This record gives sequence, C-alpha cells and structure tokens, in this order.
Amino acid sequence: MMRYVVPALAGLLALFALAGSMVFTVDQRQNAMVFQFGELKDVVTKPGLHFKLPLIESARVFDRRLQVLAAEPERYAVVDATADPEVAALRSLTSFLAALRP
Repeated sequence: MMRYVVPALAGLLALFALAGSMVFTVDQRQNAMVFQFGELKDVVTKPGLHFKLPLIESARVFDRRLQVLAAEPERYAVVDATADPEVAALRSLTSFLAALRP
C-alpha cells in the first residue's frame, strides 16, 4: 500500500501542474493574445477564465487602459531650408532666370 502513495502523489502533482498551465484569466481592464507555436491564434477581449493547450499555446495578457507618459517636452534640432546649399543654389538660379525674362 505504501509503495503506491508516492507515485500517486507525484501523478496528482503532475496533474495539478498540467491543469494550472491550461488556464489563464483576463481581467476587465485587460486583453489577451493567444499564440500557437509563436503565431497569433486568437485575441481575447472578454474578461473571465479562459483555456489553452499546454506546451502548444501561450497567452500574453496586456493592459488595455490608456497609458500616458508625462514627460517634459524636448528640443529638436531642425534643419532650415535656407541652410541647405542645394536649396540655396536652386533659389538663386531661379531668381537669375526670372531676371533674364523680360
């Protein structure tokens, strides 16, 4: 009788581990994506308890609330069109040709 207890407990533990990897929960403020072998299979938008195949499918849960980063505005260097030598040459050529026309 005692020699069956350890394998039975190990089997029960393996069964609980397998059952735990088959379910995932989605909160009402979340969305989930279910991937099968790395490719998108399903998008879950309804909250609740959902099931997946263990070792074949994986689920990633995302927060769908608007997330805003309150950061200070940064300064960016902007190139002026008159600083570009090609634009300046084109403008001077255009004004020269306009001056030649009567």
